[in-house]
Amino acid sequence: MEDKKESTNWKIAVIYYLIGGLIVPSLAAMAIAAFAGFITSIAIVSGAKYFFLSSLSTKPGIVPVMVILNIFIIWLGVRYCAGYLKKKYIIKDVGSIIKTATIYMIVVNGTWALIDFGLKISKGIQLVDITALFNSVLGIILFYIFSKKYIQNTEIASSQTQQNVNI
Repeated sequence: MEDKKESTNWKIAVIYYLIGGLIVPSLAAMAIAAFAGFITSIAIVSGAKYFFLSSLSTKPGIVPVMVILNIFIIWLGVRYCAGYLKKKYIIKDVGSIIKTATIYMIVVNGTWALIDFGLKISKGIQLVDITALFNSVLGIILFYIFSKKYIQNTEIASSQTQQNVNI
């Protein structure tokens, strides 16, 4: 069995935020965008004049789909990274890790969302811009809620395993 690393809470929080709150959601969003682009290009090549994906981002019906995808992507990132941390690290103070990782997410993702939204004000705000800002705020809230559910204290489990090995 591989030994778990003992690290400071802020380092575990950085790893948790980067993987669960930034990398996994970014990769999932890129995959969705690539898939949508691929489907749209097929429609253009095949001669479909009025293809539904070509103007999907401007239609109000896409908002619930974007919100549901956001929820799923955040859940996926948290779930994956929580499992990774459980295998690799000794987690002593779950609350501190979750709070620190959420602060990182607020600072990085929140700042980026506000800057992006602010830049769009001069061009005129559209539904997709409001949805993106809403998804950023919702993503931060869900990151915290899902983290409370999936990040676990591994110190007790590792010490019990150690006692079982010694017996």
